[in-house]
Amino acid sequence: MKTDQLISLLASGVAPVPRGAATRRIALALVIGVPFSVAIMVPLSVAIMGYDWGVRRDLALVMLWPMFWFKLLFPVAIATGAFVAVQRLSRPGVPAARAWIALALPVLAVWALGLAVWFMAPEAERMPLLWGQTWRSCAFSIAII
Repeated sequence: MKTDQLISLLASGVAPVPRGAATRRIALALVIGVPFSVAIMVPLSVAIMGYDWGVRRDLALVMLWPMFWFKLLFPVAIATGAFVAVQRLSRPGVPAARAWIALALPVLAVWALGLAVWFMAPEAERMPLLWGQTWRSCAFSIAII
């Protein structure tokens, strides 16, 4: 089969896609995926093998801290940028360059804040800032979850 024949075969019987089809499919994935994720997370709200997984016991108190909202805003910004990117990539011929910028901006902002904190800290505290307190258990917990 030659290339022109393949293109003709692929282009035959093409019907227009209903308006908003990509949005409906992504929304359906979210409607199924988010409750499923919560259903997995909530029962894990106990200490397993010495690690606390699931919903924090002190969530009401932590919600008063600005860092809680920053940690919540970061994945929401990434998810919003990813949603826009997926929407654009699902339509042939639609430029997606701005969507990639929307994905990169939150990451660059966190890196900039991290570098600012890193350089403002005394040199003796820089390595503990880099590694944190849970670096040994965090990778294990992510892999298990």
